[in-house]
Amino acid sequence: MRLLLESKDNSSQTKARSAHQPFKAYRKYTTETKEKAIELCKKLGPCKVSNELGIPESSLRRWQKNGVLPTGKGGRKPLFPEVEADLMRWFRDMRNRGFAVTNYSLLTEAQKIAKQKKTLRGFRILLMVAWSKI
Repeated sequence: MRLLLESKDNSSQTKARSAHQPFKAYRKYTTETKEKAIELCKKLGPCKVSNELGIPESSLRRWQKNGVLPTGKGGRKPLFPEVEADLMRWFRDMRNRGFAVTNYSLLTEAQKIAKQKKTLRGFRILLMVAWSKI
């Protein structure tokens, strides 16, 4: 019995495991595929479904435990959340009004906002790095 489910093969996303091993392509699965795989796990067990579908057993067990939807916990945490929120508002406003936003204007506005928020001292180190790249 061969079970078939859809998967989105995303070979453009790769990650090096070590300097001597080749890149490994990660596969993405649709929510429907994950739900079908979980249903099959309830009937056949994760080990058999893993062998039949080629989905790692650890992924199947994680989907069973946590659900199939992403948690949204990934990504970079902002160092200066107040500055970034104001800067994003400024950026959207400028784009909506049809102005081009350059690196220079973005960094200048970030510095102004940081000065207003009185977080300029810690922010200055980051700006020096950013200014050196312009």
